[in-house]
Amino acid sequence: MRLWKKSSSSGGEVEKEIYVRVDDRLIHGQVVHGWVPHLNIDTIVVADDRVASDTLQQKILSLSVPPEIEVCYSSVSELLKIIPRCKGKRILLLLSRVGDLSAAIRDMKVRKINLGNYHPSEGNIVKLSSFFCCTDEELKQLKEIAREGIDIEIQNLPDEKAEKIYYN
Repeated sequence: MRLWKKSSSSGGEVEKEIYVRVDDRLIHGQVVHGWVPHLNIDTIVVADDRVASDTLQQKILSLSVPPEIEVCYSSVSELLKIIPRCKGKRILLLLSRVGDLSAAIRDMKVRKINLGNYHPSEGNIVKLSSFFCCTDEELKQLKEIAREGIDIEIQNLPDEKAEKIYYN
């Protein structure tokens, strides 16, 4: 989570809370019916290079989202330009790959990252839970992020117990 501050047109600052989740399915039932109400989200931002350039995929993903929830799509590199334009103040940032985490959060003050469903298809796979696996390289990246003081939790649904990942 991060408090995003930007100047508003009225001269004051607008704060945005950003919750970060890695889930290779991006927008789906567990996100829409579990995480969105649990976190009181008013905007979903999908940062995914493939989806950002595929309007059909964006339309398909948006079908499950209630109309009162804003959905924005961005490439990972354009993410910092998109977030200030979002109307909502409570944002769920969804990434489909662990490999995009460092680039996505580089200029944000993130306190916590939630890891959901993730199963890479290539590389030496490390199983961290029944629904979360990553490659050796991605595990190194998670360790580096955790060493920066960012909490990393594996949790599929908000009513399930979170498993914290600790790396020294």
